[in-house]
This record gives sequence, C-alpha cells and structure tokens, in this order.
Amino acid sequence: MKSICKTAAILLLAFVLPVTAFAAEDCYPACYTFTPPEGFAPVEGETALWANETKTANINIIVEANNGVNPYDLTEADIAELRDTTAKVFTDGVAQFQGKVDSITAETTARPEMLRIKMTSSYVIDTVAIKSQQVQYVFFTKAHTIYLTGTVLSD
Repeated sequence: MKSICKTAAILLLAFVLPVTAFAAEDCYPACYTFTPPEGFAPVEGETALWANETKTANINIIVEANNGVNPYDLTEADIAELRDTTAKVFTDGVAQFQGKVDSITAETTARPEMLRIKMTSSYVIDTVAIKSQQVQYVFFTKAHTIYLTGTVLSD
C-alpha cells in the first residue's frame, strides 16, 4: 500500500509543480535534448517524465513558447511573484491531500542563465504522510521556456 501511495505521490508532483500556472506545450525532443541520470527510466505514456525504479524520485520537463522573457530582466518582485505563484499552484493542486508548502525559495543564476525554485512540501495520501523536495530550473531560450523539475520523496 505504501509503494502505491509513493507512486501516486510522485506522479502527482510531476504534474502539479512544473505547471506553475503556465500553459505548457510539449516538444520533446525537438526543442531540447535530455539524458536522464542513471537509474531513471521513462514513465509509460509520458514523453518527458522519468522516474527511478522505486518511484521515489522523478524528473519532469515541460516546454512552452518564450514570450520574450530573459532571466536578467526579472526583477526581485518578478521572482517573488513566480515563487508565490508556484507555492499557490502546488497548494491548490494538493489541497485534497492536506498539502502544504513547508519552504520555498526562488533565485536567478548567472551561469547558466536560469531561474531556480526550491521547495519542500508535505501532504497525506491514504493516511500516509509524504514529504517531498523539488527543485525546478527554468531555462530561457529565444524561442522556448524550459521547466526541468526534479522531485524526491522522503518518509
């Protein structure tokens, strides 16, 4: 039962966090290339989701058209808004599971030019308490915005 809950939890997070209120278009592998880490395999029926064997960690990629956003153009207020939007979308997405964000940070990095959002969260699925850590990297190219999200579950 616990492994079924973990599988449900990891798949739930794969789809809740990366969306961050953006309409995504999936263009893998035309828009980018990605080699998953050793031990990660594609999830059946998904073009850009990889999970480890125990389903306690995954990597999800979503691509959308870039509307001229450059990470160097982001103000502190923009970064705070992205952080807050990510937390709200996550909390709303797991509300039925008593989900909450325990901590969240967002920052831009210079090399490579990207936005990084780190979040820890907790929720309950079928009376099993789940804690998770997510790191989302948002890369900007002239044509696309690429969201790469890694999620790890812990008891």
